[in-house]
Amino acid sequence: MDSPVRAREPRHDERADEVHFEQIYRRHVAFVWRSLRSLGVPETALEDATHEVFVVLYRRWGDWDGRSKMTTWLYGIAKGVARNAFRTQQRAERRVRGLERDVVSDGPAWSDPSERMERERAARLLEGFLEGLVPDQRQVFELCAIEGLSVPQAAACLELNLNTAATRLRRARQRFAEFVDRLDGHTP
Repeated sequence: MDSPVRAREPRHDERADEVHFEQIYRRHVAFVWRSLRSLGVPETALEDATHEVFVVLYRRWGDWDGRSKMTTWLYGIAKGVARNAFRTQQRAERRVRGLERDVVSDGPAWSDPSERMERERAARLLEGFLEGLVPDQRQVFELCAIEGLSVPQAAACLELNLNTAATRLRRARQRFAEFVDRLDGHTP
């Protein structure tokens, strides 16, 4: 009886991979940390985000074909992790703002109703202004003017050229100034 010839599978040396991974971690951890910080990841989230980059690297270890530099690949992973960290931060801030809004609307008896109404009116006006912006300008305006990110941080989060982000922010701020002037009755 003929037995089928089996191709011998190459032996995979997991220990060698672990040693190599550890060397990559030690060599590039500072680079990843700096990259994440420049991509706008808050200081409080940098350690977790750095570890997340290396978790992704480890999971995708077999995907790296060596055509690009390791730093290029790590930076690409860091951009994805930074986007996720930013989204997580935005969700948390929205939840906090929602709680604050609930507290204000259900506020204590001593809260000034006219102040509360004025705050709600301002929030509606701002939302109306934001809805009127083109999406590209709105994203940069929200990140810089509302969330407090710098232009380089916003550009990194949105994967934009720094000059493009600055131009979009300048145009959105011009439109906001015009919007405020119309509210004040200075412009028709």
